[in-house]
Amino acid sequence: MDIVFAQIADYANVSREGKLNLMGVFDAVNANTFPTVHPQMHLVIRFELSRHEKGKTHDVEIQFVDEDGKKLFTISSQVGIPANAAVATTTIHSDQIIAINGLLLPKAGNYQFVILIDKNHVKNKEVRLIARQIPASATK
Repeated sequence: MDIVFAQIADYANVSREGKLNLMGVFDAVNANTFPTVHPQMHLVIRFELSRHEKGKTHDVEIQFVDEDGKKLFTISSQVGIPANAAVATTTIHSDQIIAINGLLLPKAGNYQFVILIDKNHVKNKEVRLIARQIPASATK
């Protein structure tokens, strides 16, 4: 199993035709003061599995960490292809949309969602989030 892409968006869904829709992709949050709470975002990850993985599941852990490497929270899940699934292609995509409500950002700085598959860190697939403090006068 591998990751095709991972993004943060304001909203995401999968249409009835199977199309993945991302709206408002971003990588930065601006706030006048910290700590601040970002009301809602969606972390979207497209996994790619081989048809040879049919009937297997993979443990997925997503860690939200600050620039000092401190884990602020963890999300755990499993991704796989059911044993009874009809698989017509060599690879299968599994789109995971994770709604994150009320994300607390303790301070301005760099954050990231680190993705682990079966306890192995997936290098170069981290999703970065920059929290910037903007002066109150800049918003008037």
